[in-house]
Amino acid sequence: MRRKMKKSLTAVICCILCAMLLAGCAGAPENEVKEEPASATEEAEEDWVAINDEEKSEKKRKNRKKDENKEEAAAADEADYNALYAPVFDEVFEVLDYGFNIDREYRYVSGGLSEKVMYSQDDDLLNSIGYVLTDLSGDGVPELLIGSDEDYDGNAFSYIYTLCTIEDDKPVCVIAGSTRSSYNSMGDGQLYYQGSGGASITIFGENHLSKDGSGIVWDDFYFTDEKENGEIGIYYNNTGLFSAAESEELSISEDEFSKKMSQYQDRCVKIPWTPIGQYRGETSAQTEKKTGYDEPSGEEISINADTQKKMNIFLSNFSEACLFEYDKDDIDLQMLFLWVEIWSKINKYKSIEYGPRPGDESGEYYEKISLENINKVTDRYLGFTLSDAEASKMHAGTEPYGMFYENGYLYAPAADGEARTYFSVVSKAEDIGNGKLKLCYSIFSQDLDAYFEGEQIDYSLTYEKAMADPGYEKVEEGYAVVRADGGSYKLEHLEEK
Repeated sequence: MRRKMKKSLTAVICCILCAMLLAGCAGAPENEVKEEPASATEEAEEDWVAINDEEKSEKKRKNRKKDENKEEAAAADEADYNALYAPVFDEVFEVLDYGFNIDREYRYVSGGLSEKVMYSQDDDLLNSIGYVLTDLSGDGVPELLIGSDEDYDGNAFSYIYTLCTIEDDKPVCVIAGSTRSSYNSMGDGQLYYQGSGGASITIFGENHLSKDGSGIVWDDFYFTDEKENGEIGIYYNNTGLFSAAESEELSISEDEFSKKMSQYQDRCVKIPWTPIGQYRGETSAQTEKKTGYDEPSGEEISINADTQKKMNIFLSNFSEACLFEYDKDDIDLQMLFLWVEIWSKINKYKSIEYGPRPGDESGEYYEKISLENINKVTDRYLGFTLSDAEASKMHAGTEPYGMFYENGYLYAPAADGEARTYFSVVSKAEDIGNGKLKLCYSIFSQDLDAYFEGEQIDYSLTYEKAMADPGYEKVEEGYAVVRADGGSYKLEHLEEK
């Protein structure tokens, strides 16, 4: 935050004192009133005061101008960052306008925000959910916080649902809060965290953002955990690791533990939210900047039966694994890795290993996919591979979905498979030149009963036949730009309409 410089009055005061000492009056006999002409000193003093007043007026005018310029610059900066954070706002407004889609993977909509949308009795979420741009990390780049004020045990807290920063001119989610894993502001860039993992696990502590704003640095981390003998242990560290083996066991009572937690809660401060509905008043220039891709058009080409099936299968590789947006010039590693992980579970299960993550003693098992196997998928469908340095840009521990990339492997929490009923059907193809095609398509969902009965999807369907089949429901439509590469396609852009 820019702070105004205080102006010193010392020089002005000294000059006034000097003028008072130098100024004098000629003596006069008692009871005689005599006018004397102004002395040279008095005339000089009057001239100085007049000049000084004029200078002060000019300084005030210039200062006002500087303040106006600063305010204009601050407003311009905020507008620029609002535009950069536009993908976050877009996704949030989609949920506020149309509801939370449990079948979709969101980039920036956290568990806390989805809970607010689905379970809140509030009829004015555009006003009660707020946002604020503030530089918590001190690196000159303001973070975007989205959250709301809620009452808890008679006290009002400002809960942070989502905290994002900007990396390479793109928003990146750093914190995703929820009811059982919440964040609040403590002022001066400090954050309070409180989490719960059941009857035996309570977590709280203080942290702040790293200097570049991309991760969390822990100052204090307290937690309880059940021991092998069934007792509840109380532990402390400043690493943020939920690991009794790597923490100090504290000899304090549960009451003392609760009292310490209350002391942290008492330090929480309200966040001056701006109602998120006000963001919609942004200029068309910002809207233009956040769109970022003009839909191409070209000459429509015919689609025979073999090509229909080939196109349908290619795009279904993305829809069934919930990749609904993609641009080769603006790759989101979180969504890319999530797509690879789900695609692998559906299509190439043997490429996934299972086991603990090195250095993690929580006992949690992870799905483990090597960079080599990741690159086989990206090369096949997207036409590129990642180096270890490029893949490592997804910072460990800061992303949603619980994924990590470390030392050549992608780690994702092991979970049972889910029903994947989406598939794509191309309705029109256009040749847009340079060996590229624009494919207009719709996403359909197979009936769940048919899915669990093992009924196979007919990938050779035309759009008309898919619409006429009662076993399929149209859920979305969009377009893709693909590059014809020999006998296959490579995806360059994917966008919902």
